Amino acid sequence: MLLGEYAVLEGATSLVAAVDRRARVLVVSGGRGLVVVAPDIGVKRAVADLDGDRVVWQDDVDHAAGMRLSVFDACVRCVVRRLGTMGPMTLTIETSEFIAGDIKLGIGSSAAVATAVTGALLAAGGVDVTSADFRRVVFEVSLEAHALAQGGLGSGIDVAASTFGGVLEFVRGEIPESSGRKIPIGLELICVWSGFAAVTSTMVGEVKRFAALEPDIYRDLLDSLTRVAKNGCEACATGDVPALMAAVTQYADGLRQLGLAVGVDIVSESHQYIGEVVCAHGGVYKPSGAGGGDLGVAFAESGVAEQIRAALRAEGFVVLPMQFGTNGVEVTCHE
Repeated sequence: MLLGEYAVLEGATSLVAAVDRRARVLVVSGGRGLVVVAPDIGVKRAVADLDGDRVVWQDDVDHAAGMRLSVFDACVRCVVRRLGTMGPMTLTIETSEFIAGDIKLGIGSSAAVATAVTGALLAAGGVDVTSADFRRVVFEVSLEAHALAQGGLGSGIDVAASTFGGVLEFVRGEIPESSGRKIPIGLELICVWSGFAAVTSTMVGEVKRFAALEPDIYRDLLDSLTRVAKNGCEACATGDVPALMAAVTQYADGLRQLGLAVGVDIVSESHQYIGEVVCAHGGVYKPSGAGGGDLGVAFAESGVAEQIRAALRAEGFVVLPMQFGTNGVEVTCHE
């Protein structure tokens, strides 16, 4: 997420980019029931039957494994509702690219899994993957599944990025257009690990509680974030690098003010320190997502980007190699 954290939940136009970390799902039709192999989340082999649209795990699938498969469970339910039926199959789910060593990166792995599983199940169910509407269908079904798995939390912006790819303007409740937008020429984005993981649901829950207790203050803060996000989206569309970097600086400050008002560290000490290092070498920086921990993104003109990477590594931060604006869901079918 590049711009629009929290404001996206209130309908703000926000900016998101797909990155080159992929969830992969292999479906082999046939056999008996539904078999899931997901070694990256500790599921060697789980077997289930369908009762209508409900996944019924066999007795040897413990509660912990069932919880780790909640996104898969939700995808099956939503695909069955869409297609009316589902045949027996084995699915192998691979998500190793969302982990670096012992770090869970916090770049939307659940949304990527929801999109990949949904796309694979729809293809296995006979939906035409070459149709112009295929990605729209994948988005609609995976958005429903992701919301079901997460109790309605989230805007769907990560599902949009996983489905459509590229660099997108996103408004909650709308299907984004694949506009061909790209990161402006001369601008580089640098992903930095903050040093610890954050629990998105906790951060968002605290902000929602504050919104209910102090609606006027909350609205003023969110209105400001909404204006900045809109300006940043326009700057990205026109390739105006200085204006986009100014919007990033303003948005980071707005997130800091929101965190102070709520009483949570959206811009934590780690994010603040990373921002100081980046700023000292000519770039700008903000957390990406709910904040607190996980990743942040530095925005730097090409002439100083490598210097910023070196300075961050010298301070002990993990700089993650990522490409921005990559392809969304892709399906390959074999007989």
